[in-house]
Order: sequence, then C-alpha cells, then structure tokens
Amino acid sequence: MKKNVSFLLLTFLVLTFLSSCSKDSTSTSNTATTTTTTTISNTQVIFTVKDLEGNLKSGYTIMMFTEEVDLNEVLPTIEMQVLSNSEGIAKFDLNDYIVNPTTLYFEAFIKDGNNYIFKSITHPVLEFKKGSQITTGIYAE
Repeated sequence: MKKNVSFLLLTFLVLTFLSSCSKDSTSTSNTATTTTTTTISNTQVIFTVKDLEGNLKSGYTIMMFTEEVDLNEVLPTIEMQVLSNSEGIAKFDLNDYIVNPTTLYFEAFIKDGNNYIFKSITHPVLEFKKGSQITTGIYAE
C-alpha cells in the first residue's frame, strides 16, 4: 500500500510540475510582433511600343540608361532592359532602383542573334522620383 501511495504522490507531483510549465499562449510582446506597413506607390514606367502607323510592336527590347545614347559612340551602361509583350507593353519596375530623383533615357532595339539593332524613332527622357508612375509610348521602326 505504501508503494501505491508513493507512486500516486510521485505521479501527482510530476503532473503538477508539468502543468505549471506549460507555455502561456495569451502573452505577446509588442516589440517582437510589431509590423510596420508603409504604403508607397510602385515606382514604374510602362511603355507602349508602336510604329508611326500605330501598330503595336512585340518582341522589342527597351533599354534604360542613365545617360543619353549617341549612336556614334559605344552604348552607355544598360541599367535595365525589358521585352515588349504581345500587346506592345514593356513595363519597368523601378521600385528598388529609384532612391533619389534621377533622369533616365530609354531606347528601343530588336535582337538579331547576339546583337541588338537600334530601332527607336523617339527617345524618351523621363524624370523619376520615388513613387513615380509613368505611362508613355516609344515609337520604333
């Protein structure tokens, strides 16, 4: 009988100890769970690529530069490039690129093997700041 009482007492103490160590599910820390949401408009430019007759141009590579392109010189560094889709749309997501106000230059090309052929008729020069959303066109041959 003494063994049974000792066993029951030991079991009761273990269960009491385990239940007192359970995790508190209602306790939260504000510093650990605080989420800051800042709403910033996407910084982007959307081009419609078309010829002078208004026909949409798909498969054109629109390149972005930080300086003007001179066809008599080597191309400046290509900062970003986007291929126009079947609807002639080329969308640049600049959210991570634009930090300070800046001027960007855009030109249209088509790819021929490993080379690009210059096709721009117009040469957009656009001013950007964080949050700018620009929709415009670029004319190409």
